[in-house]
Amino acid sequence: MRFQCRGRGKGPNGTSTLPTESSLLQEIEVQNEEVAAFCQSITKLKTSFPYTNHCTNPGYLLSPVTVQRNICGENASVKVSIEIEGFQLPVTFTCDVSSTVEIIIMQALCWVHDDLNQVDVGSYVLKVCGQEEVLQNNHCLGSHEHIQNCRKWDTEIKLQLLTFSAMCQNLARTAEDDETPVDLNKHLHQIEKPYKEVMTRHPVEELLDSYHNQVELALQIENQHRVVDQVIKAVRKICSALDGVETLAITESVKKLKRAVNLPRSKSAEVTSLSGGGDTSKSSTRGSLNPENAVQVSVDQLTAAIYDLLRLHANSGRGSVDCAHSNKNIKEAWTTTEQLQFTIFAAHGISSNWVSNYEKYFLICSLTYNGKDLFKPIQSKKVGTYKNFFYLIKWDEL
Repeated sequence: MRFQCRGRGKGPNGTSTLPTESSLLQEIEVQNEEVAAFCQSITKLKTSFPYTNHCTNPGYLLSPVTVQRNICGENASVKVSIEIEGFQLPVTFTCDVSSTVEIIIMQALCWVHDDLNQVDVGSYVLKVCGQEEVLQNNHCLGSHEHIQNCRKWDTEIKLQLLTFSAMCQNLARTAEDDETPVDLNKHLHQIEKPYKEVMTRHPVEELLDSYHNQVELALQIENQHRVVDQVIKAVRKICSALDGVETLAITESVKKLKRAVNLPRSKSAEVTSLSGGGDTSKSSTRGSLNPENAVQVSVDQLTAAIYDLLRLHANSGRGSVDCAHSNKNIKEAWTTTEQLQFTIFAAHGISSNWVSNYEKYFLICSLTYNGKDLFKPIQSKKVGTYKNFFYLIKWDEL
C-alpha cells in the first residue's frame, strides 16, 4: 500500500495542500507500542514461569503436536530408527502412528531390559537426532509435527533414547536471563541487521520538520539555488535514516527540482506580458510554464515520494496477519493459475567495500518449499553499481 499525499504550499483556492504527518507518525508510534507490548508480554511470561521451574524450563524443546487432528484413530504404520546407548547400530522397527510415545519407548526398552517392571519408563524420552527436541510421551507418535514432516517428505524417522538426566540442557534459562530486562536490540551489533531496526517517531518528526522548513524557505526567497541544495540534503538525511533506501521516485523528483530551479526567470515575465488582455485559456496554459510553478510542482512530487518511502518503510515490518488486513489483493498459491512474476529494481545499502572489491553483481531467484526448489533458479543480468545519494545495484528487471 502506497501513501498518497500532496506537497506543501497553497492550492488554487488558497487552501493548504501540505500532507498531514500525523497518520504516518501515528502508525510508526503504534509499531513502537507493539514492540513495547511484546517486551511486556515476555516479561510477564518470565515472571509466571521462572527459571527454577524445571517443568516449564527443561533446557530443551518439546516437539510441537497437532492436537486438532485425530491421529489416534488413524490406521497407518511408520518405520522408526532409535539409537540406544550401548548399541553400535540403531534399533529399527515398525509401529502405528496412533501409538503413544510412551509405548514406543517401552518397545525400545525391551531391547535393553528383560523385565520392564524394574524400569521407570517415565524417566525416558525420545530425542530427535541432530536437534535439541524431544517427543512428548503422552501424545500419539503421529501427532508430532516432526513425524508428520518425515512422513510428508518420505524421510527416515531417526530418534535417540535418553533419560531426562542425560538430556543436554544448554537452552535452559538462567537466573541472569530472568533478571535481565527484555531488549530486542540486544546483541544486534554482533550481527548484520537480521531484521528491520525500529524507527521511532521523534527522529522522523525532526527530519520531516527540517525538510519542510527548507521547502518553505525555498519557495519564499528569490535566489533558490542554495536553499534547494539544503532541501536535497534534508531528503538525503531522511533516506539515510530509512536504511539508506533511495527510491526511483525520489531520484527522479530531485532531478526535476534541480532542472526547475535552473529555468530562466525572464521567460515568466515575457509570457505574462504577451498574454495580457488576450485569450485567458492560452494565458493560463503559458503561465503554468513559469519557474515558480515548476519548482512548486517538483516540490510536490518530491514530498509525495518521501511520504511513499516512509510508508514503505513502516509497512516493511508488518507480518502476514497485517498484510491480510491491507488493501493488497492476496491469493492462495494453490487457487491461482496466473504466472508468478515480479520486478527486481535495486539493492540498497551497498557498502564501499563491495564497490571497491567487486565489479558486477547478479541475483539468483528461486522458489523453495521445505528446502527444495520448486523450479529451476533464475539468474538476473550482471550489472555494476550506481551512485545517487548512496551506492545501489540497479537491475530493474522483470
